[in-house]
Amino acid sequence: MGELVTFVADEQLTECTGGSDAPPSTQAPRDYSWSVSPARVLQLVRPGVVRMLDTGSAIVRVTRGGRDETLSLRVVPRVARVAIAPAAATLAVGDTVSFVVTAHDASGALVAAIGRRAGTVRLEVGDPAIVANQVTPEPEPERYLLRAYAAGSTTVTARLPVFGAQQLRAVATVMVR
Repeated sequence: MGELVTFVADEQLTECTGGSDAPPSTQAPRDYSWSVSPARVLQLVRPGVVRMLDTGSAIVRVTRGGRDETLSLRVVPRVARVAIAPAAATLAVGDTVSFVVTAHDASGALVAAIGRRAGTVRLEVGDPAIVANQVTPEPEPERYLLRAYAAGSTTVTARLPVFGAQQLRAVATVMVR
């Protein structure tokens, strides 16, 4: 334990001791003592099952035989939409353009943990002969620099995995003269 894991508010985490991938119905051993903090972020449903209540940082602590193990969690809002800016760009061969990818919750508010929630943002170029990644990604994980190599038109798609095989995506158009 001791690693940082990110979950979405209103979801349940089932953490079984010993690294098992046991289903949520599995009962945690009775000789383990479980605690969570802060209570506004996490709720201990039963030993081994934690419900995320709100966004923020939290700790799950498991004690057995006087030995503490902790799991640090960061609970983030559910991402409802991903955006890419600029939505369109016109370049000359050799020019570069910087795309910024942002994630938003259901109310439209920016989710600061873009690309760290359920994987990383992937940027895909429709025709890499026209534009291609110059640096993937730049030091800012939501910013991508692309260079124009040939005249033509192509798309740039930002994909953010959210749950299982689901993905959110946003598309921009690039015209190179």
